[in-house]
Amino acid sequence: MLFLMFMMACGSWAGNWEGACENAATGEAREFVIDVDSSKGGEIEGTAFMTIKNGSGQDEIVNCEVTGPANRSGVDFEFACDNGENFVISTEKEGSKLLGYCDNAQESELLLTLD
Repeated sequence: MLFLMFMMACGSWAGNWEGACENAATGEAREFVIDVDSSKGGEIEGTAFMTIKNGSGQDEIVNCEVTGPANRSGVDFEFACDNGENFVISTEKEGSKLLGYCDNAQESELLLTLD
């Protein structure tokens, strides 16, 4: 745990980040597994699996490429997904976790934890 805290203090965001959020209005939930392979020079690169749960019982798993700027305060995850979706989730460091939102109104909270 001490090593993890040291790496985060130095600005390394490499690792597997997991979290989920739900849109209360639509009932749609999204689960994220983000594998940050590289965290160098203020940029991250990696891949992600996004599971979309729409309440009908059929889950859709989408592959995404993830890039974006990072600093000691957090990461802006820029998603480019196989289903054509492109979006950004901006996060801020909250202890050993990352806090962001899945919507522009900042109502659908996304808390990412390092696996």
